[in-house]
Amino acid sequence: MASLYRKMVEAVKVESIELSVIKDNDKKESVHDFYTSEAVIEYNPSFELVENKYVSILFNTRDKNARLYMYGLESLEDDRLEYDESGDVYLKPSNTPLALYFKDYYPLIPGTYLATLVADGERYYIPFIVHAKQLTNNELELMKKELEATVRGLAIDFVKKVYNASDSATKAIPPQLLRHFMIIKKHYPSVMAALTDIFNKANFKTRKQYRWTNENRSNKVDQVTMRALQTKSGYDGHLLTPYSAIDYDLPENRWVKFIVRNVLSLLDQFDESLRSYKVKLSQEIVDLRIYASFQESTRRELSEKERVIVLLENYAQLVHRMKIGFQMINHAPWFDEITYKPFTHIPHNLLLDSRYRALYQLHRDIKEEEVEISLDPSFTYQWKRTDKLYEMWGYLHLLKLLCQIGFEPKSGWMYDNLKGDELFLIPHMASGERIILTKNDLSIQFVYDGVIPLAGSATNLEGTPLYMGKNNRPDGRLDFYQQNVYVGSLIVDFKYRPVSNFWVNSKHNSITRQKEMEQLIAYKRDSNSRFLYGEGQRAKNFRETFSPRPVREVWAIYAEPRMEYRNQSFIHDDSIRIIPMNPGQNFDEIIANLQLIISFMENVKESI
Repeated sequence: MASLYRKMVEAVKVESIELSVIKDNDKKESVHDFYTSEAVIEYNPSFELVENKYVSILFNTRDKNARLYMYGLESLEDDRLEYDESGDVYLKPSNTPLALYFKDYYPLIPGTYLATLVADGERYYIPFIVHAKQLTNNELELMKKELEATVRGLAIDFVKKVYNASDSATKAIPPQLLRHFMIIKKHYPSVMAALTDIFNKANFKTRKQYRWTNENRSNKVDQVTMRALQTKSGYDGHLLTPYSAIDYDLPENRWVKFIVRNVLSLLDQFDESLRSYKVKLSQEIVDLRIYASFQESTRRELSEKERVIVLLENYAQLVHRMKIGFQMINHAPWFDEITYKPFTHIPHNLLLDSRYRALYQLHRDIKEEEVEISLDPSFTYQWKRTDKLYEMWGYLHLLKLLCQIGFEPKSGWMYDNLKGDELFLIPHMASGERIILTKNDLSIQFVYDGVIPLAGSATNLEGTPLYMGKNNRPDGRLDFYQQNVYVGSLIVDFKYRPVSNFWVNSKHNSITRQKEMEQLIAYKRDSNSRFLYGEGQRAKNFRETFSPRPVREVWAIYAEPRMEYRNQSFIHDDSIRIIPMNPGQNFDEIIANLQLIISFMENVKESI
């Protein structure tokens, strides 16, 4: 059977179709393997690409109505690209190549993909792979897992220090809207089926009640009837007779009313958050459009944000449909009969009746009180580009190493959101985010992708003690404070490229050195601070005689998949340290370098 299945997905040759990939502008590779089953993605790829390398694709065929669908087309702008009836982008046949990646384009993301080609009434599938340039496939997957594990681990460690379960009742638990929405979305199909059935066939009980009935029409009497007759209460010619009344005001129906109103409240809050985020994103798009005509990279970023807007709109439409669904039960003929009474127990029917149990399971998942760490989807969205993934992994791994050598995070980023919550949603890592860590009298402001002021007048002691020239946005910056006195900084840049692309020792003393070398050198040489070593004449004298530059060292941390090419070096003239760092390697040497910097910062104030 396995051999038969494999035979069904064997490649076929289609002479009438020309499909080629052109790498590095001249290396043309024809694609010959076409498949008739989507299952082919599990087998050998028809072609392979490498991220951040120039590549074009040539697609031509005698069928001028043919279409090629593949990953990467949605980020391009070309007259040969069109949208089909479903809104998907396809490439029309042409005798000229289309650039998939070129300088300043949005890069192809490593992964396994499946292109689809429709021609002459046939549909063909073409699997292809985009490889990471500076990491092996195993390292790339390990980096993603390490990044998520590091974030969750740091969060859990912090929670253990600040969270005390005994006083949780006194702490406000803010709604974690995104997680609640995902839970509601997951349960929505089963809950709607249950609500539809409950609408028409809600649980009820019959109760004996009494009403005054004309004695000529009274066919039921009991002791209550006779007592009322003997006391001569009521109306002449009428009897107080029993009848069976339907009572819907049962505990399980009260639970339904409570759960539905709670869910609608959460959906309203989530809807409002979507609107706020969309307004913010729309303004960012307006700002980007000013530069989109000049920079290809800006056009790519603009395109990505516009797609996020579409995602938000889709979410808003889904929320609208869900709200209509839950509001439906409000129109049930029995719904207004349900009263609000305190819940003293979980009624059996809430658990035994599958319809009511579906709603209770939704409620229970929303109210789950165990500590849970959740990642905001926009956080993982940042991982799409491998260079961004490496940058975030490097920053958070240094944070993890600082924790390993005794520093404790106190505030900033997720640490501002974790205190006192039962559920923790880790936000995305925004540019300029800073995390405050402390150990004894030394504190560190660890800044991610933050802009350094160009002039001293724009600086301040607490947030941005540095100013420097035009190279003023390093990937990471560690500002050190000894007993609230600023004592220096460590600048870190994460380079997702070979070391030869940003540093060549033979060009250090040459006017031909590349701009990446100038950038690293400028981080130290152009750095200044009005606050270094404190205030007063003594601090000023110390700056002039000991170390006028606040940046102690500059680290260029780079990815290198080949072990034999991983070399660490230190350029003494400019205090630049070149450090290879890949997932899964030993980090003892990096820890040792960190401790040297920290030791200097701890001792420098005593010398002033």
